[in-house]
Amino acid sequence: VGGTALAAGAGAGTEAAKPRRPFAGDRASSGLSSPRGSFAVPAAASFSSSHADSGLARSQAATPHREWVLAFVCLNPAVAFEELKTKARSVIVTSGTLSPLSSFASELNAPFPHSLEAAHVIDRASVWVGALAAGPHGRKLEAVYRNMGNLRFQDDVGACVSAVCDRTPGGVLFFVSSYRVMDMLVKRWKATGLFASLERVKPVFAEPHDKRELENVMQQYSRAVKAGRGGLFFAVFRGKVSEGLDFSDELARAVITLGVPFPMMSDVTIVQKREFNDLGVSRGKELLSGSEWYTAQAHRALNQALGRCIRHRNDWGALILLDARWQQAQHIRGVSKWVREKITHWTNFEESMASLEDFCNGHTNSPAVAPPAPSAATGGHLQDCTNHLPPPCVQHPGNATAPPPAKRAKKASMDSVAVKHY
Repeated sequence: VGGTALAAGAGAGTEAAKPRRPFAGDRASSGLSSPRGSFAVPAAASFSSSHADSGLARSQAATPHREWVLAFVCLNPAVAFEELKTKARSVIVTSGTLSPLSSFASELNAPFPHSLEAAHVIDRASVWVGALAAGPHGRKLEAVYRNMGNLRFQDDVGACVSAVCDRTPGGVLFFVSSYRVMDMLVKRWKATGLFASLERVKPVFAEPHDKRELENVMQQYSRAVKAGRGGLFFAVFRGKVSEGLDFSDELARAVITLGVPFPMMSDVTIVQKREFNDLGVSRGKELLSGSEWYTAQAHRALNQALGRCIRHRNDWGALILLDARWQQAQHIRGVSKWVREKITHWTNFEESMASLEDFCNGHTNSPAVAPPAPSAATGGHLQDCTNHLPPPCVQHPGNATAPPPAKRAKKASMDSVAVKHY
């Protein structure tokens, strides 16, 4: 159905048991909508559906060989959307994370002639957005592979997180690209004593590897924040915390993101998807190139994480993007409009933290506007999302102006609403 079958894993370690690279050489014989794909499977391989959701090989500690996993991955979302597109007279799609629209529309193979990229319901002064290009020691912040293992870079990131926690009340969410990066930073910060310093300011929590433990960790975090102790929560882009939970009010007064969250380039499903899109482009299909699609996934992951903060019209919070690349136009264009319009680019760390402190003090010293009681009809593990008019505020100035908004295209971009008529 427009996808490809992937075989991943290895047998007993012999050369004969290794599968050849999935499908890459067979593209000429399999069209974009063809259900056929080829892959090599050793005769001695065993198959299991226990990990079919990821398509990755898993080592089994209890057995002397690796377990084979067969996964079927749909590389063309338009296949699933086709029936709805052809049978419905109109389709309305709404979300705060549809941006960037070019990726969304091309993946569904459905043009959206009527679109709206709306502003946020909150007052402009209710959110502080800063892209920090340098840390407290003036060194460039760029969370790329070659820097992640650098101890000075890890220390600079820790100093940034510590400075934000010192100035921000309530809860702070800190998003990183993977559990490996999370574990690496925690290990370093414990060795230097920074982790203990953070714990003296706010209790520290982390998104667990096992999803079954998440609810308990979330409850502990919520209790700590609501008891006035605050909290620092480590989370992973594309994880459960980034996509499925509301952090209203004091549960997320700040969201810190580290880097540009590109998917893992070596993941077999990512490799196949990029090749699939490139092949479609070469055949004249209206698709993003593999590279464009890959970049759009990073922007969408960032927008999802930033959306954990500011959950209703009376809410307020700060968004801190730690990476110099967020000053590049190609990345700014992929950020949601409500963030893009408010972003300030900082090259001086001390000035950025002074501005953040003024912002937080201005809101903590203002009369609080309480949200209504949660409705039974709304969901959320932490606190329901509510809608209220914002209190009057004064726009907080920054030390630099945000980049000018992109010129309006002939077809408007969309972040909130898209309407397709058939």
